[in-house]
Amino acid sequence: MITLNSTTTHSILTFGYGNRKSHAEFLAYLKEHSVVMVADVRYSPRAWSAIWNAQGIRKVCEQVGVQYASMPELGNTSGTADWVPPDPDKVVKALQELAKLTELGSVALVCAELNPKSCHRTSVANALASIVKMPVIHLP
Repeated sequence: MITLNSTTTHSILTFGYGNRKSHAEFLAYLKEHSVVMVADVRYSPRAWSAIWNAQGIRKVCEQVGVQYASMPELGNTSGTADWVPPDPDKVVKALQELAKLTELGSVALVCAELNPKSCHRTSVANALASIVKMPVIHLP
């Protein structure tokens, strides 16, 4: 496991696109927080709008030089904010992969639910934070 010292300026960000109709705020956050990686933590990376499908997010990330990864192993099968991953045995490996990327900059966890209190991404972010000892910031 990777542990960074507490002086790092990198963060774990969470972002829920909700009913947003453009990537404008999302892109502003990526730039403002020097995000190097967007981890899509939806079990099924589909959305009501094509701009929030995996391909739509990947495309906009590539345009600004940010890596994108769909990580369904960090998805949620409960249908609630209670995190129930599809395969608990794969969670540790996925979190360790993300932990390595935090050495390069901030990582953003993306899911559909606008409110982080109603989304499993908060649990995912807290699990990652316990590995890398970085602050979690829930973006509005």
